[in-house]
Amino acid sequence: MRCLLRLGIVGLTLCPVASAARADDTLPAVMANDNRTPAGELRNGTLSLQLELREGRWYPENSGGPYRDVYAFAEADRAPQSSGPLIRVPQGTLIHTTIRNALPVAARIYGLHSHPEDSNESLQLPPGETRQLEFTAGEPGTYLYWATTSDHSLTQRAGPESALSGALVIDPSGKRSDDRVFVVGLLQDPVDHRQIPSINGKSWPYTDHLTLEVGKTYHWRVINGSLDGHAMHLHGFYFTVDGEGDGEHFERYPLEQRLQL
Repeated sequence: MRCLLRLGIVGLTLCPVASAARADDTLPAVMANDNRTPAGELRNGTLSLQLELREGRWYPENSGGPYRDVYAFAEADRAPQSSGPLIRVPQGTLIHTTIRNALPVAARIYGLHSHPEDSNESLQLPPGETRQLEFTAGEPGTYLYWATTSDHSLTQRAGPESALSGALVIDPSGKRSDDRVFVVGLLQDPVDHRQIPSINGKSWPYTDHLTLEVGKTYHWRVINGSLDGHAMHLHGFYFTVDGEGDGEHFERYPLEQRLQL
């Protein structure tokens, strides 16, 4: 997970995708999450959030195109999302989360706790059960929450569970930066071994197209929630790495130590 936060541009190509073997037209579509709108309700220093783990039909290209049936996070009474709902709060916020497992299998959930913390801390959630979590947002930084239905590590997940990842961003108290959040995903099909890369739930060229103003500085948070490392880079532009994390810890570099590329 060392490549969890590196700034760069997204240019990934989708391998050909066949329709999923199990056809279930009753599944809701998994919506691409641009990670611009925080989930839940933030009031008086407390975030109230209702999360669910649900099955859904994911279209990495255009709606109605090739798809995979996956597991995904969702807010209660809303469509499942890829990546999962954005959890973004100021430092010191009390996060109160209700989590329901609507999947047909048990899930183990990581990353929903104060940061930094033990990376092995997790919540085991049997199918059909609901649990409550309450914790205080920790140090400012960019983090990842994720789940597995196979008890595999983040880098060993495959198939439907590959989509169970979301961003957790903690801003300094009283100061939220103007930035974009990009979550890298990679679904590896255990049947035909095809790999389907994505950024915020879509594969290139169906990802967001960015229009940037010459001479202006833009801030990005890039989170690798996939099983592999990715060389993130820009063609024809310079960028500075402001900080780096591993999903549990985040280090913001002093100005004199920031890597310029």
